[in-house]
Amino acid sequence: KNTDEPTVILLTGDHQPRIHDESMDSITNGEWRNWNDEEMMRRYEVPFLIWANYDIQEEEVDMSANYLSAYLMKVIGGKMTGYQKYLMDLYEQVPMITANAYQGADGELHELDDKSQYSDLIQEYQMIQYNNLFDSKNRLEEFYYLAQ
Repeated sequence: KNTDEPTVILLTGDHQPRIHDESMDSITNGEWRNWNDEEMMRRYEVPFLIWANYDIQEEEVDMSANYLSAYLMKVIGGKMTGYQKYLMDLYEQVPMITANAYQGADGELHELDDKSQYSDLIQEYQMIQYNNLFDSKNRLEEFYYLAQ
């Protein structure tokens, strides 16, 4: 706070660990078995905070963790890779993507294999993720990394 060097801190946690059915029954008196998709997804919500010792725009957002690093760079006005720019564009259409489901800009929850107006975006995202994480032979390095 008292240094002249621009400083940014991102505070976040991790999602709730897997709780066995018997424990969930005990905690919720079995009510969790009747929860809808939205209520089930809330189990994985984790707040985050971006703090800086200089002025940054304050806002509350709901997003999945896959967008967090790109969002941080956007907030601080940092240089962004093509991938991070892509993620921020995707966030506008599909603000939450998990291993099992996604939520579109319309607020509707969908399972990953559901056909929806977002299906093509989800499939494209899966291919781009695969290229980044596993396809090193064909990875577009300049898309994922800033030039030195």
